[in-house]
Amino acid sequence: MTDIPLVQALERAAQEPAQRPAFYRALMKADVFVIGHTDQPDLNAHGHHTIPAGANVSLVNWEKADGTPVIPFFSHLEALQRAIDDETSYLSLPARSLFELTRGATLFLNPKSDHGKEFVPHEIEALLDTGMNQKAATRGSGERNAGDAGAASAVPHSHDGRIAAAVGWPPWCESGLPVSDA
Repeated sequence: MTDIPLVQALERAAQEPAQRPAFYRALMKADVFVIGHTDQPDLNAHGHHTIPAGANVSLVNWEKADGTPVIPFFSHLEALQRAIDDETSYLSLPARSLFELTRGATLFLNPKSDHGKEFVPHEIEALLDTGMNQKAATRGSGERNAGDAGAASAVPHSHDGRIAAAVGWPPWCESGLPVSDA
């Protein structure tokens, strides 16, 4: 196990569903790394710089096996360095800021690592709104869902694990951590 708190939280969340809320809290407080650059030449040099309001940021998109785009981001610099073949520019920013900047996109934490996590747009919205990866469902007292009586009737497509298997990631990495094992 690594000594990087966000990676530790991700590893625990992968092993124990009860640890997932702690992972989401840690993520939303963490600074992360993303491959990209700004339109501010002075900010693309080495060193720690603050990106001014209104600056344009360009982020790298990778493609999943099915051709859909995903923005890779990383819990620590070493994870970013392991995932790329050539030297490239990168930015460090709060995870919350990254999620706000990329609303509507799919992101992947620590691709090409032992532990990773995909974040789809509705999950990112929930994280920004509630700090968790799913908003609480509300319905009137007379409404009833087909799944109310017991187990879910079908496994969601997003948990089928095909992409994870194709690239050798653990099955839960392909579409994110399940919300519940019930």
